[in-house]
Amino acid sequence: MRIIVVLCVFLLGFLSTASAVQKVQSDSLSSKKPLEDTSKILIKKQPIKSKGLQSVPVPIKSNFPANSIQQYLKGNVSGLFATEASGEPGTYQYMFVHGTSTPLITQEDVLKTQPLVVIDGLPVLSSENPYTYDIQRPDYSFNRIGPSTNLLAGLNIADIESVEVLKDLSKTAIYGPRGANGVIYIRTRAGSTTSNISFNSSLGIAAKPSITTLNGGYEDSFRQRFYTRYATPAQLQSYPGFLRDSITTKYYGESSWADAYYKNALIYNADALMSGGSKRATFKFNVGTQKSSGNADETSLNKYYTSIDLNIIPRSWITVSANIKGTRLDRNRNRYNRDRLAEVGYLPDLAEAPAPNIDSYNSFINEYNKGFDKNYNNIVNGFLNVAIKLPFDINYNTRFGVSYNEGGRDLFYPSTLLDNSNYASNYFGLSQRLVYDNSLNYKISLNSKHSFDFSVGSSIQWDKDRYSYSYAYKGVSDYLKVNLLKAGSFSSNGAFKDQLTFKFLDQTATNLLSFYSAATYKFKDFYSASLLLRTDGASNMQPVHRWFFSPVISGAWDIKNHKLSKSPIISALTLKASVGRIGMAQLTDRISLGTQYASEAGWTNELRIASYLNTATLMRSYLYGYLGYDIPWSYNEQLSAGANFGFFKNRIVGELSFYSTTTKNQLINIPGAAEYGYKGLFQPGMDINNKGVDLFLSADILKSVAKKSFNWNSAVNINFNRNTLKALPGGLSEIIIDDRKLQVGQAVDQFWVLKNNGIYNADDEVPVNPSTGNKMTYKGTELKAGDPKWADINGDYNVDDKDKILTGHILPVVSGGWNNSLRYKKWDLQTSFYFNLGRKVLNQNMANRFNFINQEAENSINSVKEFTFWQEQGNTALYPIYNPWSPVVPYRTEQDLFLENASFFKLRSVSLGFDLTDKLLKSNKATKFKSFYVFVSANNLFKITPYSGRDPELVNTSGIDTGYGLSLPTMFIAGLKVDFK
Repeated sequence: MRIIVVLCVFLLGFLSTASAVQKVQSDSLSSKKPLEDTSKILIKKQPIKSKGLQSVPVPIKSNFPANSIQQYLKGNVSGLFATEASGEPGTYQYMFVHGTSTPLITQEDVLKTQPLVVIDGLPVLSSENPYTYDIQRPDYSFNRIGPSTNLLAGLNIADIESVEVLKDLSKTAIYGPRGANGVIYIRTRAGSTTSNISFNSSLGIAAKPSITTLNGGYEDSFRQRFYTRYATPAQLQSYPGFLRDSITTKYYGESSWADAYYKNALIYNADALMSGGSKRATFKFNVGTQKSSGNADETSLNKYYTSIDLNIIPRSWITVSANIKGTRLDRNRNRYNRDRLAEVGYLPDLAEAPAPNIDSYNSFINEYNKGFDKNYNNIVNGFLNVAIKLPFDINYNTRFGVSYNEGGRDLFYPSTLLDNSNYASNYFGLSQRLVYDNSLNYKISLNSKHSFDFSVGSSIQWDKDRYSYSYAYKGVSDYLKVNLLKAGSFSSNGAFKDQLTFKFLDQTATNLLSFYSAATYKFKDFYSASLLLRTDGASNMQPVHRWFFSPVISGAWDIKNHKLSKSPIISALTLKASVGRIGMAQLTDRISLGTQYASEAGWTNELRIASYLNTATLMRSYLYGYLGYDIPWSYNEQLSAGANFGFFKNRIVGELSFYSTTTKNQLINIPGAAEYGYKGLFQPGMDINNKGVDLFLSADILKSVAKKSFNWNSAVNINFNRNTLKALPGGLSEIIIDDRKLQVGQAVDQFWVLKNNGIYNADDEVPVNPSTGNKMTYKGTELKAGDPKWADINGDYNVDDKDKILTGHILPVVSGGWNNSLRYKKWDLQTSFYFNLGRKVLNQNMANRFNFINQEAENSINSVKEFTFWQEQGNTALYPIYNPWSPVVPYRTEQDLFLENASFFKLRSVSLGFDLTDKLLKSNKATKFKSFYVFVSANNLFKITPYSGRDPELVNTSGIDTGYGLSLPTMFIAGLKVDFK
C-alpha cells in the first residue's frame, strides 16, 4: 500500500502549489530571488511591480542591535509572536506562528511548536533536543543541561538580505512535517558580478538600569505588619536572624550591592563583506564579530562568524552553488544562586539572605571566581547545490546540506560556595542534520492563455543528537579543577572519588524521507490553481504508522488585472485561498520505541542518580508516563483566505488574511495508570484549533521623487489569535495536569486559579454551611480571620480545585508593531513600536515575596534568595495583609490575586541616520568609497503598561513572572556603514 501511495504521488506530477514551484526555483541559488509574500521583512526595500502587488516591504531597523533572529522579528511580522524570559544575552527565545498548537506544559511542548528556520533553502537546526531534561529533576530544570544557549543567536544579522515568515499551507507544505508550525525563510546577501567591499560597525552601551534598592530596615518594616497582627509568642521568637538586630550595619546599613551588580556595558559589532566575480562565477566572503553585553552580573554573548558563498556557471546549462557559514558563541552566563544550586542538586541552609552591601557581593564574586563556568557553541551550516537545465525545458536541482551544532559547558564551583563540598561537571553535546534533496521542474505554455508548471521531488533528512555528561562532588582540592570528560573518556584522574562521580551518555537519531509532486495551472494573469501531494515517512513514528499523506490545494484570482485594470484608485488586488493538511514532526524517538526504560531507580528524588554507589539500573519510565503502541501521526488541517491590495499607485499596500488551523490527534499525557506505577498514560486524540486574522498595512503618507523633499512611510502589522481545545482522548471533557486544567471548549493557554474576593477580617465573617453548621473550609481546613475570601464556585462550603476558574491568556490575544520611516534630504529617522494586548501574567515573584514564612520554612529551591532580593520589583501596597502562618497558605501563587493585565505598548527603537556620501565625494574626488552612512540609535526606551511587576515582556512560556531573568537594557549606539569602490 505504501509503494502504491508513493507511485501515485510521482505519477500525479500535474499537481502543485505556487510555493512548491517557488521552492524549486529558489533552491537554485544563482538568482536568490526573494520569496513572494507580504510578510516579508526587508533591509533593502524592493520595488512594487506595476502589474500587481508582488511584495510589501516592511521597514526593519537594521540599526537595531539584535543578537538573534527572534529579537530581529519581534513586533515586525503579523502572526508571529516572539518571547524571551530574560534580557540576558544568549538565553533561549521562542517564536510562535499563529498561536500555539499544543498546551505549553513542558519544555518539549515549547520546542515542538517552534517554526522551521530555513537559510537559503537549507532547513537548519534551530534548537537543542529536549531529551537532556530527562535526567533533571522537574523542579530544578530551570535551564537545560549544557550551555543552554539560543542557537539562532549564531546567525549573522548583517549578512541577511531578507526574511520571510511563511504561515499558510500554500507555502509551508513544501517543507512537510518540518514546516507544520510555520517557516522562517532567511535569504542571505548574494555575490555579484561587480566588485564590492562593505564594512559595517557600531559601538554603544547597554545602560545601567535605574532601580530602588532595599535593606534590612525596609524588610523589617515589611514583615512587622504581619508579625504585629498575627504572630504568636513562639512565632515572634523565630523572627529571622538576619533581621533581629537593627543596629547591625551588615543588613541595616547602606544597600550598595547594586553598584557592583549593575554596570554600563559595552556592545559592539564589526562586519566586513567582500563580493565580486564575472558572468561565469561570483563569490561572497563575510567575516565579523559581535559582543552583546547585559547590564547586570557581567553577562555577555561573544559571537565570531564567517561565511563563504560561491556560484559557478561552467556551462550555460549548469549552475553550481556552494555555501558555508560558521559561528562561534562564547557565553558568560548569570551567577544566580538558584541556577547554581539547581545544577549541583544540593541545598545548603537557606535561612539567611545575602547581605545587601557591596562588600558582601564582592566577597561572593571573589569566591565564585575561584571556579569557572565556560559555555561555548560551534555552529556550521552549509550546502552544495547543482541546478541543471535538461532538454525539453526540464530543470533538475540536487542539493546536499549539513547543519551542525556542538556545545559544551565546563563547570567548577569551589568548596567555599557549597558548605565545604566542591563540585565539577562537564558536558559535551552535538546535533547533526544531513539533508539530500532532488527535484525536477517542467514548465509549458499552450498558448497565451494557459500555462502549467509541474514538479516532482524527494528529500531525505538524517538527524542525530548525542551528549555526554558527568558531574562529581567533594574533590580532593579546590586547586584541582579537572574536566571529568576528555574526548569521551570517563576518567576522573583521581581528583574525585568514583562513588561521588556520576556519568551519563545518550543518543537519538531520526530520519525523514519525503516525496512530493506538484503543479500549477494559470489562466493568463488572472487565475491560478495549485495542488500539492506529498508523503512523508519518519523513523521516529511506530512501524504501523510510519507514513503520512498530505494534500494541499490553493488558488488565487488577480482581480486588478482581470476586472479593474483601468481603475485609477485600485493598483493591486488579489484574492487567495488554500486548504489542506500536513503531518506534525516529532522531536525524539520515544514514540517509535513504545514502552521505554530509563534511570528512574534513583534515591532521594534525584533522577540523575541511577542508583546508590553508581550501580547501573534500568526500569520503566514511570515518571515520564506509559507510551503504548498504535500511535498515529498528529497533523494540521488548515483553511486560510485573504487578499493582497494596493491603492493610489501603491502608495497604500497591504495584506489581510484569515486562517483556521486545527492540530489533530495530538499525544497528551493523561494522568492515571497509578496502579501500574505510571504517572500518566500517553494517548492520541487531542485537537486544538487556532483561528485569527493577520493585517499588514503600509502607507507612503508623504511621498516625493525630489531629493530634497520630505518622505514618510508608516507601516502597521496586527494579529488577532484565539485557540480552543476541541477534543481530548477518549471523549474526556477535561483533564488536570499539575497546575494546568484543559477543558474542551476553552483556550489551552488559560490560567487555572482561585478567585480572590478579599480578606476575612474576623472569624464571624466566614460563611457557615446551614446544613451542617460548619464554617467554610479550604480543602478541609477551616478558614479564619486573616484568610483570603476565595470564591466557593460550586457552593459546597469547601474551597478546593473544583472552585478554580479558567481565566486570562498566556499568549497575547492581539500583538503587532508600528514602524515609521521619515526621510528629508540625506537625513532619515526610523521608529519602531511593539505592543501586546489581552495577555495576562501570573506574578509569582510577588507571591513568593509575601509567602516568606512558607518559603523560608521549607528550605527548597524556591527558598533561594539572590542579591536582587534587595531590589524593589513591585508594589506591595496592592495586596491585602493575610495571616502568612495560616495552614491554607494565603499567598499561594495559583489565585487571581497575582494574575495581572500584562498588556503593553513599547517604543522599541529610534534611529537617526545621515548619508555623507555626496559631501565626502565633493570634498575629495579620489575617495575610494561609493557610500558612507552614519547613524545613532536608542533602543528599549519606554513602555506603557498596567503591570505592577518588573517587565511584562520578560515572562516564561507558562505565563509566569518568576522574578528571575535580567532586564532588557536601554541601549545607545553609534555606527557607520561604508561601501567601497
